[in-house]
Amino acid sequence: MLPLFLLGMTVHLNKRRISSHHPGQRFALGAIAGAIVPALTLGLLLLTGQQPLVGWYSLWQWAVGILGSGLLALIFFPWVEWLDRTVEEQPLTAPYDTTTRIIRSPKFHG
Repeated sequence: MLPLFLLGMTVHLNKRRISSHHPGQRFALGAIAGAIVPALTLGLLLLTGQQPLVGWYSLWQWAVGILGSGLLALIFFPWVEWLDRTVEEQPLTAPYDTTTRIIRSPKFHG
């Protein structure tokens, strides 16, 4: 959880600097995330005294995870943009007739 939080916080704090409008940049952002999170997780395991099983197959899994994260980013960026437009708060229409003119004067008009 901590590596995902750190990556999400870093991306959120630098979101103005990160351009994600082009497919190549979207793929790169997803691939970088797919590379950093497993590396941070491995680092945390090693810092806590655990002995993870790391070998050539782990390197293969990491490479496939990087490629898969980049490809999934190409799918999820447009989907999240569509959700953002769909769920965005829309201006409400008035529940009353807005053409009614209210006259405020001391005289009573009956």
